[in-house]
Formats: sequence, structure tokens, C-alpha cells
Amino acid sequence: MSNINKLIEQRVAALFGRIGECPIEVPKVPFSYNLCFNIRGLKAGVCKVRRNPIDSSYIITIGFNAKALAVDDGRFALNEIVPHEVAHALASMVHLDLTRPRWVRIGCKGHGPGWKRIAQWLGATGKTTCSIGLQPSRNTRPYLYIASCGTEARLTKGQHQKVAAGLRFTVKKTGGKISKEGLISVAA
Repeated sequence: MSNINKLIEQRVAALFGRIGECPIEVPKVPFSYNLCFNIRGLKAGVCKVRRNPIDSSYIITIGFNAKALAVDDGRFALNEIVPHEVAHALASMVHLDLTRPRWVRIGCKGHGPGWKRIAQWLGATGKTTCSIGLQPSRNTRPYLYIASCGTEARLTKGQHQKVAAGLRFTVKKTGGKISKEGLISVAA
């Protein structure tokens, strides 16, 4: 395990250790969490929370993008990504607590005001996205075409197959037609 992963684990444990001080009361229900470091693509982190049907405890899975963790020697991850995802975990616990008033639960859904309050309390900025230059893990539009109007258009595999079978697409802005004759290249 890398040094940054150990620091992330320690930071997550420290943040969960402050659960009793949370500005929005989190249900006092047992929970367990797992960390993974295999998220790819444009997401810096993800958080999934579910209820264990056997004992009603919470099972939290937080995933991190290794490329995002490497930015700024891990400082950005420790100060922004980790609190952001732990805030999702705590807010989700509130959101899933059906004994709470609906307005409290709704405010903790997604990046709502309840989540933002928790994220800022944990030390994050409360922003919902970051611009650290992550790249998509795969190219979802690898087929490059030139329409009859001269516009370049990138098509998905399914769109390309339809064009190859004779279907024509129309470019909305210019009205140009995309046909199989317009295929320029296929990205690897």
C-alpha cells in the first residue's frame, strides 16, 4: 500500500471519529466502511451507502481515483476529496433515516444544503466538482466523421454502426448530413 493510501485511511478514520460533533445529527446506528483506490475516469471519488438488511447497520464504500490522489502530493485529496466523500457518507446516513423529517432528509441528498454544511464542517470547501485535469478512462466517441457541411462530428459505436448500415444523421446547428462516406478516422 502506498504512503498516500495510508494517509487517506488515517484521514477517513479521523473524520468518522468526529461523527458525534456533526452539525446535522447523524443517526446513532452502527456502520462499517471500506475504502478502495480503483476509481478511474473523471471522478475523483465516489461514495455508496446502503443499509444492511440483517441488522440495519450502514455499509459505506468510498472509492478514490489514484490519479486524483497524486495531485499536489496528495494534499488536495486529504483536504478536499476525502472530506467531500465522507460528507456524502454522513449525509446519506441522515437521508436514509426515515425517522427524520422529510425536509431534513431531502436537504442531505446529493450535493444539497445538508451535505454542503457537513462538507464544510469537515474542512472541505463544499464545492461539488473539482478541476484537477482527470481524463476519461475510455473514448466513448471514437468515430470521427465530416458532415456534408464540413462540420466534424464524433460518433459512438452504435451511431457509427447505424451510419455504416446506411442511416444518415443530421447536424442540428448546420443541417449538414453525416453519411458513411464521411468517416475520417477511428481512435484506438
